[in-house]
Amino acid sequence: MSSNPSNANGTQARPGALVPTNNVTTIDGLTVRARIDPTLTVDDVVKQLCINLKIKELPSNFALRDETDELVTNDNLRKKIKGKLNLKLVNSPTREARETANKLHQRNKLTLFSLQKYIREEQFAQEFINHNGLQELVAVIYDSNGNTLAYALTVMQNLMELDYGWSSLDDNFILKVVQILSSPTSLINVCRPATAILKKLVEADPMSAPGPQLASSSRSPPTAPPGSVYRYGFHVVFEQMRKEEKLLETVVNRLGSADTAMAQYRHVPLS
Repeated sequence: MSSNPSNANGTQARPGALVPTNNVTTIDGLTVRARIDPTLTVDDVVKQLCINLKIKELPSNFALRDETDELVTNDNLRKKIKGKLNLKLVNSPTREARETANKLHQRNKLTLFSLQKYIREEQFAQEFINHNGLQELVAVIYDSNGNTLAYALTVMQNLMELDYGWSSLDDNFILKVVQILSSPTSLINVCRPATAILKKLVEADPMSAPGPQLASSSRSPPTAPPGSVYRYGFHVVFEQMRKEEKLLETVVNRLGSADTAMAQYRHVPLS
């Protein structure tokens, strides 16, 4: 793979020269025209870029994304090259996750907005969880409002699509989400992810856990293994919901509104 700084005047390549396949923009804003070998792995491409650009940091600290911020992987690299898509040399998901977890205490809206998307990437999510990102996210939910709260709840909703990493969510957190949902002043962009979170908790019943289950008596549900997210269920959530007397009235009023997106989560048990 070769790379050269992009010519601002659009000078054509010399006869016989290798034709660049993609433009790559670095974190510092430098754009280079690179010829990427589609037979290489993404790790090898990043390593070659770091060598050619004389980047002294470890190549493992970096990754490639396209202009939509989709992560370039071994599975989609050839497609990106064939489509001649503009690429960006950025922080690796693990590095980005560590930095994001550290930034959360600043309650920065832009950080939370980006986190909504990145948390769907498993490599990012694993590192985010390992660096106490979940605890920081819960803290944001506890003391934020408006769009900041909406972003934080959406991050939590997306994180809970994983079947691990959120087993530490406790009754206090569930009650907080219930209180957010039952507040007449909560905006619809806050209520949607809040409702989805409760729905996910209801679905995370020990009876729904995949694989073998630990033995239990006939009168009690199976015991969730340590670290399993399948430790909640209807009764756990309802125990907190019953503490908010106006919850049913508030939610029913919302479901009767013109906002049909709320209705997709209408199956959260309320009584």
